[in-house]
Amino acid sequence: MWIVTFFKFLLIGGYLFMRIKADREIIIPPRMFSFISPEEKVFLQDETVTLNCESEGTPLPKYSWKKDGKRIVQNERIAINNGKTIIKDAMKSDEGYYQCFATNSGGTSVSEKISLRMAVLESFTSKKIKTYQGKIGAEVKLLCIAPRSYPAPEIFWVHKWHKNNSVVPVILNRRIAMDPDGNLYVLAVAEEDFIDGKVWACAVRNKFLHRTEIGFYSVIQPQPNVPQSQHHKLLLGSAKHQVALQGETIQLICIFGGDANLNIQWGRTDGQALKNSHEIEKFGRRLTLRQVDSTDSGTYFCFCRGTEHHIELTVKSERLRPEWDKMPLSVDANEQDNVEFRCSPKDKDNAHTSWFINGESISKLDLDPSWVVNKYSLIISNVTAEDIQVIQCNISSHHGYIFANAYLNVNIKPRIQVKALQDVVEGATAVLAWKIIVIRNLMSIG
Repeated sequence: MWIVTFFKFLLIGGYLFMRIKADREIIIPPRMFSFISPEEKVFLQDETVTLNCESEGTPLPKYSWKKDGKRIVQNERIAINNGKTIIKDAMKSDEGYYQCFATNSGGTSVSEKISLRMAVLESFTSKKIKTYQGKIGAEVKLLCIAPRSYPAPEIFWVHKWHKNNSVVPVILNRRIAMDPDGNLYVLAVAEEDFIDGKVWACAVRNKFLHRTEIGFYSVIQPQPNVPQSQHHKLLLGSAKHQVALQGETIQLICIFGGDANLNIQWGRTDGQALKNSHEIEKFGRRLTLRQVDSTDSGTYFCFCRGTEHHIELTVKSERLRPEWDKMPLSVDANEQDNVEFRCSPKDKDNAHTSWFINGESISKLDLDPSWVVNKYSLIISNVTAEDIQVIQCNISSHHGYIFANAYLNVNIKPRIQVKALQDVVEGATAVLAWKIIVIRNLMSIG
């Protein structure tokens, strides 16, 4: 008899265990495991553009997208399919900042923003021939007014000979230089600059569009020789006061004219030697400083045959983009625990920290008193199942932003209550009344 009773107990216990397992709701908040790139995405007019966004979670997340802060409404051109935003026949009006949201009952995860831009290359406004008169041995500056292009174009110059209508690139050398704006400098005019009807033209190439535009033609007409001077004119020098951010690459420019064989020297007025990371390029006309820091601050000079140009460089403590000091991490807590999320930048003087819950700014939410928001921390006291959320932290400055999702997991164990024990007669049938309390439980998110 006791064997049968024990077997029934096992059946009832197993049934209850299965009911508990079946009734328990397993929730894993969305986790972005394939973020869309925060960089710009460039598209061609009328092509189909796809923006990807993938996440995992239980239940399966549902996706939505925003453009410039407004929710995207699907139409005959724009569709959202399994996280992907697909834009057909893309046009100029589709440019903007896009952001993906993945939502389930555990909360909402948010992607970084991506800037969508349409590629364009306009034509030069004029193609009239412009004539420059230059004395042999003197300098001539040929102007280039580049048309609007996105992405930024490659600027170069070409020669064209009317005799055979051939076009060849201009090779930059000791006698020919180009400034950052694309203007060309012939540092010492020679007879060959007009031989056989040679003309010069500025050209731009948009590599994304695989297209090149050639501008108006320039003609150099050499004049009689100019006497050589012991001093050489500075044709172009970088602004006398330069400001850089930590980590930037800075280029200082000095272009001297009047001779094809100039020896340009660079240095610092305080006598410090240039670093190994500093590089003199373009036949001495450019000094490149890579990954600058505070030790690069100072006054630099370029010198050539009695002519000197000074450039004062100040490197600020700000960085190109904020960097994490404390990045918010997911928390796996038990009921009634106190938890803290920390989020702070390395450069606290020049960056701003903002908190979000499920993609909504915390400043717009009516928070429970158990939530305390400080500048660099978010503290939640006596957590319960209602506090299961996805929390975001954004750190921004004038030069960019960094962004992270963090998850709050509150482990709630199922509780079983049994009614008061009853006295029964041996051999009689006893009914045990169980009350099963099952609260949703979030699996560990690591």
